[in-house]
Amino acid sequence: MSAEQTAIVLVHGAWHGGWCWDRVVPLLEQRGLAVRTVDLPSVGADPAAQVGLFGDAAAVRSVLDEAAGPVLLCGHSYGGMVITQAAAEHPSVARLVYLCAFMPEVGDSLLGIVGEPGPPWLQVRDDGTMLPDLSQAADVFYGDCDRESQERATSLLRPMSAAAFTERVSGAA
Repeated sequence: MSAEQTAIVLVHGAWHGGWCWDRVVPLLEQRGLAVRTVDLPSVGADPAAQVGLFGDAAAVRSVLDEAAGPVLLCGHSYGGMVITQAAAEHPSVARLVYLCAFMPEVGDSLLGIVGEPGPPWLQVRDDGTMLPDLSQAADVFYGDCDRESQERATSLLRPMSAAAFTERVSGAA
């Protein structure tokens, strides 16, 4: 599989967006790689919509369906749940990369893996969405980053549908 033939699709983790790959994408493109990021619909979702793991996987599959050649699919954190579901039996996926990511098996949910009710910094909001305690986000997620990067990233975090944490993987690549 040569670099010219392989597309890279990057899938972010919970509460994030494609913006979290902003420093990575140019480095890959400088090497001649075609790179796409996906904004998962469960992040910033309307709570009534209850977009979860399956909706996120469908969004990734639509990107995979558009790929002209083989795809290296990379998921970070919760993105590992998504790529596992999205890549199941998809002919375009040549490789999966789990970057500090969950590697679920069929039947696993995110809360099932981490243990319910989840970590103490996870807040369930009145509207049924979940969001990390933003006062702890810099330490929890960005401990190795400079202060400016921590503040920027924390300001971009968005609530996420609880369904993303409870839906169980039904197919695993």
